[in-house]
Amino acid sequence: MAVYLFNRLGPAVAFVGLLASSCTDSESSRPERVMESSSVGPADFDRDGVSELVVAAPGAPGATDRGGRVYVYAAPLAGASMPTPALTLSGIELRDARFGEALTVGDFDRDGYPDLAVGGFSERRVHVFRGSEAGLTPTPAQTLLGSTEGCFHAAVAVGDVDGDGYGDLAVGDSCADLGVGRVYLFVGSSDGLVPRAAAELSGALEPWMGPLGQVRAAGDTDRDGYSDVWIGNSFELRLHRGGPDGLSTEPSIRIQRSDSPSLAFPDVTTGIDTNGDGLTELVLRHEARDPDTGVRYELRLYPGTDAGPSTTPVVLAARDETCDLVPTPTRAAGDFDADGYDDLVVRSCNGLDVWGGSAHGPVIEPSPRIVAPPWIPHDGYASAEDFGWAASALDLDGDGYDDLVVGAPSGAGYYGRAFVYRGGPSGLATEPDLELRAPDGRESFFGHAFPD
Repeated sequence: MAVYLFNRLGPAVAFVGLLASSCTDSESSRPERVMESSSVGPADFDRDGVSELVVAAPGAPGATDRGGRVYVYAAPLAGASMPTPALTLSGIELRDARFGEALTVGDFDRDGYPDLAVGGFSERRVHVFRGSEAGLTPTPAQTLLGSTEGCFHAAVAVGDVDGDGYGDLAVGDSCADLGVGRVYLFVGSSDGLVPRAAAELSGALEPWMGPLGQVRAAGDTDRDGYSDVWIGNSFELRLHRGGPDGLSTEPSIRIQRSDSPSLAFPDVTTGIDTNGDGLTELVLRHEARDPDTGVRYELRLYPGTDAGPSTTPVVLAARDETCDLVPTPTRAAGDFDADGYDDLVVRSCNGLDVWGGSAHGPVIEPSPRIVAPPWIPHDGYASAEDFGWAASALDLDGDGYDDLVVGAPSGAGYYGRAFVYRGGPSGLATEPDLELRAPDGRESFFGHAFPD
């Protein structure tokens, strides 16, 4: 028996029995999220003080079907009711390339301008577009190649792992080694990313553990001056430390499925600091099953310590029954009221809850609540659960307050939508200031991913 985990555009990983994997393609079933991007640094590619808005549409038609497009909007909150992209990026023109399934930002050549890395599932490539005084280059400055049998797609800028001042990039390949999976680390240099991987982390020893390949930037979890990296599969999360020799090959912390039975790597927020102590935290969704009471869902925060994230979590929220969506952390943690504390955004019940940060960590009750727009159908494929599929916090108007961009890639007949909510002294607005629509074609899945 084969059980498939789907990304938004088709199955990315096939599991035989429980978790023995291979990589195939099909369009016959409803997709579920299996891979996403994360990033380090603002998306201010020309360093003018205002972040650009980058929106992925991996299903957008190009010269080939589902070739994928990435749209760059300059100053989207400057006043236009329906801004048009200042730049449209594409990869190689392969059918079903899905260019844009992973987006991340980092300064890989230390020139002071952030760069954009874009991955596509079927391309088996990661393209790097350089930032400059004139903005992003319209064509890739370099392209990193994966193996011919791999799915070299989940790109994550992970900060400076080896302390040399250059941003580094981790890339996940969940199809490597016959589905065991690998994570590759590419280090930055004055010429950009070094094409040959500086480190390779292998996957699980047993097929049932599932393929390794998902990556999250952890930040400097122990304040030693080196960035750390979370990697994982469907069985566990592993924290690998940075250091003068690069990334450690052995994990220092493991959170396993026996501790969090429903652990799914997309349901994790890393590298946040809700209490302003300079120590990064981990937030994930936990599912516990009891034969008498049924299923209980918990939103858990693992506080930061000088030794790294604590292994004793704090429960922020719990629910015995689902509404339309159990509490699921996004990776859109930002300071929306500029009080010096990160705020946490959580998908739950056809909307988003915002947990404000404070000196004591997240507040007891979330506020505000952002409800999915009423035009998104609450049934079938394009449900309100789709609202918040991707989210990102960044300052789009240069006022010092992070704004929130939210994607609904299956909305409006699968064209997709993206919404921008302004931050301010009182926190996030509950009504969108801007709604962006897919520039190109049906089933574009516009709003599938954003970089921070």
